[in-house]
Amino acid sequence: MNNISLTLVCGLSIFFCSQLSAASRIELVEKYIQAFSPGASEQMQLDALNELQWSGISDTRVYDLVERNLLDKYPSASSKKNLDLVSWYAKSLGTSGLDKYRATLQQVIDAGTNKKVTKYAREGLDNLSKYAVWNPIISDRKNARLDKPHVVNGYANMLRSENWEMMNIAAKRIMAESVFDDYLLQVLDETLRGLYRESYSGKNQILTLAWMTRALAASGNPDYKTVVEEVADNAGTKKVRRYASKYLRKYY
Repeated sequence: MNNISLTLVCGLSIFFCSQLSAASRIELVEKYIQAFSPGASEQMQLDALNELQWSGISDTRVYDLVERNLLDKYPSASSKKNLDLVSWYAKSLGTSGLDKYRATLQQVIDAGTNKKVTKYAREGLDNLSKYAVWNPIISDRKNARLDKPHVVNGYANMLRSENWEMMNIAAKRIMAESVFDDYLLQVLDETLRGLYRESYSGKNQILTLAWMTRALAASGNPDYKTVVEEVADNAGTKKVRRYASKYLRKYY
């Protein structure tokens, strides 16, 4: 194949992949728009709000609906179910990472209609600056596998982020949701291998390595037993070695 043909093929491949990526993002945004539009059940909204925080999405078409629902519901929310939903809306608005929603969250805080709602509105306010950094990382398509669901690529990006909090959350979500995808486990394995030999004293670092080791072990995949054994024998921190030994006994 000559250079011109090779360049053309590569260019078409990049174009095709970018088109698929764009289509995937559009479908995801539409999913959330439907979840937060009138007529959606409360459970559908709660499920969507839980997913939204790890989606990497900052699309105002989604978050304008979250904002509208929060403003409509928080003044009169009184039942436990309604308060739970409103609290989730307040927290999730912050995961937009968009400063345009700061005034709304402050309005909810100042109103002080309910302690729980106020608490989560404060958390949402704190989330704004954090997710302004996190969302571009989670949604980055540079290393995306187009044959994998959005959630798998998002967790893989979080594991590669070199941000301990993001890596910790990704490992916990893999466990909680049993997302034991082969590609994601490979990324988890590579990340853990690059870190476990170092001696860490920070609680978050130690627990993150523990969660990463646990997630690999919990997959039950024998391909990763070796790395769990390596962590148990050679991790740079004693607590991490103890955690890994525990997971070996539990999962293998």
